[in-house]
Amino acid sequence: MNDPMTAAPSLARASLKFKPLPQIERLHQAFELRNGVLFWRWRGDVPPKVNGRYAGKPAGWLRPDGRLEVCFDGVRYRVHRIVFAMTSGSDPLERDVDHKDRDRGWNAPSNLRAATRSENNHNSGERSDNKSGQKGVSFVGREQKWKSAIGIYGKTISLGYHSSFDVASKVYRFASAILLTEFSPYYPDALAYENEIDAMHAKGDLKFSVRERCARL
Repeated sequence: MNDPMTAAPSLARASLKFKPLPQIERLHQAFELRNGVLFWRWRGDVPPKVNGRYAGKPAGWLRPDGRLEVCFDGVRYRVHRIVFAMTSGSDPLERDVDHKDRDRGWNAPSNLRAATRSENNHNSGERSDNKSGQKGVSFVGREQKWKSAIGIYGKTISLGYHSSFDVASKVYRFASAILLTEFSPYYPDALAYENEIDAMHAKGDLKFSVRERCARL
């Protein structure tokens, strides 16, 4: 007999993205949230030995990507999506659930918010293959300058070529803060670059207004 708490899903059901969650009432019957940690409740719909093994214990396991996952009724779900549904009262469905502080294992309700895929992707650290050390900035050898660009909602906005890495980084971070507000890891601090960036534009060192370019999206 498969353990109903941990039974592995079939290959046909293995995809986790946007999987509809069980009804909210059922989630509350199965789980209890304490200080950002999901625990199994004692349940009347499972054998006593299963309750003895799981009831009162943290639910799920840690994935290699840092997220927690749990198997419920033979289907795998991301723990943060369950917590969001239980505390917001609705299934996020086609939306991602973003960790505000970028700690994928910290599932306190105050750390979770519904987000688009673009918003979620932007609220992340630097990629391991990023050579410049700054998201959205790369060195272009033929120009001997630093290029800034930001991708959002399936579009790429060019933010120009710059003589220094510092300027290119500030332009990218400022644009990120404007476009993504709270979903940008640089918000609100990068908004402080506005006067400096406007001064560069006024002197001709920057050929366009970053704020106006972002407004065209």
